[in-house]
Amino acid sequence: MNNRVGPRSLINLSARALLLLAPGAYLTAQQSAPAVRLSPSTAQVRLLGTETFNRSRVTVTSSLVWQLVSTAPNSKPESTGALGTADSNGNYQAPVTMPAVNTLNVQFADTAKGTLLGSATVTLLNPVPEITKLTPHLMNIGLESTVVDAGKGFVPGATLLFDGQPVDAAKYSLASATEIDFTDTPIINWV
Repeated sequence: MNNRVGPRSLINLSARALLLLAPGAYLTAQQSAPAVRLSPSTAQVRLLGTETFNRSRVTVTSSLVWQLVSTAPNSKPESTGALGTADSNGNYQAPVTMPAVNTLNVQFADTAKGTLLGSATVTLLNPVPEITKLTPHLMNIGLESTVVDAGKGFVPGATLLFDGQPVDAAKYSLASATEIDFTDTPIINWV
């Protein structure tokens, strides 16, 4: 076998094809481009929260995009906003409401080649509820009153506490992510 290599030669050595890139520089044909690493590789994000994903080892082109895919079986990239959104810089914004499956993959893909370059897993968490205003400020003893709790981060299934004790779920309703209406008749307990 002749092992002499000219400036534009393609030769076979030990069943591995070597391609001459420049005089003295070789790259095996089986070698592929390095995978794109996304960081963080996993994240927990509260509803309406954000996370920035960084990519390494890639030159950005117009065919490279961020996409969101549920971890539910047979899921495809989602674009309705149900899983949140990701901009061209890798900034992820979680959705307003919890999707049916609370985990998703934030993926970096090459649409021209139809290939997935990197992926990170996000677990969505409920927001931390915060009450910012109660109205009315005063209630009459013995008369039924409705109290409007204004704030943020209220989600279906949450438990309302009054003076550290759970309130009967029949006494309150979730009006929106920013309002809970609570109806009760205050009494005085003499000890």
